[in-house]
Amino acid sequence: MAVALEFLNLVIPIKKIEQHYEGGWEQYLDDHQHLIGRRIWFDDHLVRDGAKDPKDMSILIDEWVDIGLRTIEETNGKPRWVDCCVIASIFNAPTLPCNWVQLSPNGWSASLKGHPPGEIVGRAEIAA
Repeated sequence: MAVALEFLNLVIPIKKIEQHYEGGWEQYLDDHQHLIGRRIWFDDHLVRDGAKDPKDMSILIDEWVDIGLRTIEETNGKPRWVDCCVIASIFNAPTLPCNWVQLSPNGWSASLKGHPPGEIVGRAEIAA
């Protein structure tokens, strides 16, 4: 499966949420129930949260840093995403390299690298 992308997308592997979010994946779903199908949707491997502007995205990232996610690290002097990834739909690409996410050829969805993209899950599919 894959998650649909729109505007600015914060993509996080579910396994990272299980490791860092107090109460794990089930608690995350309970705590964010009011946002699922609105700005949050997920497949079997990834969660997509999002914002329409960089300031709001920065707030989302800061919340995850406080929880314990590692965001950006340098490898050979070049920054890259680690536990989460921001993908800008306007560019159809991550804002920095991200070695665990793969985009669809048109850039409108993302999946966990090494897993077939398959069906795309987004706002409409979650809300239905």
